[in-house]
Amino acid sequence: MAVIVPVRDESSNIAACLHSLLTQCYPAARFGVLVVDDESTDDTALIVQSLAEKNAQLKLLRSHALPRGTTGKSHACSLGARAAPARTEWLCFVDADVRADPPLLASAVQAAVREELDLLSLAPRHELRSFAERLVLPCGLFTLAFTQDLRESQAPDTANARHRERNDERPVHADPEEGL
Repeated sequence: MAVIVPVRDESSNIAACLHSLLTQCYPAARFGVLVVDDESTDDTALIVQSLAEKNAQLKLLRSHALPRGTTGKSHACSLGARAAPARTEWLCFVDADVRADPPLLASAVQAAVREELDLLSLAPRHELRSFAERLVLPCGLFTLAFTQDLRESQAPDTANARHRERNDERPVHADPEEGL
């Protein structure tokens, strides 16, 4: 597994994030952490480099200038995925403000294998400190969860799409007035 952490100016978060990732109960020989620094102007890269000198599982990759039409985070994620070792079976993308409990990686892989998943997206538990965070973040996540119908964007050759075709089912739309 390659754990990819895209960062830009995350000096206040990166050490705690990396400590939580490097202390996972997933076998250390089976994963590495790659931090992709997207041209930070603070001490983020220095902190990562210092930690990497003490831990062979951790590597720092410095992003080059952004290609035209791309954004920093998606570019950093792409660089990290391409830099993962060829033997990598799983890619795990983690934001620098995440603190992973020790069983996170093992539990995620176990769930993905058990359910035969190709993609697993986890929702972290957020530490909401300010009133604004407590108001905006849950409302935003709730809105996203109920306004997205990912079946609409599912590739036609997937098992669920074939199931719908066999059973003459049409995709369910998020808007009950639309297309039912």
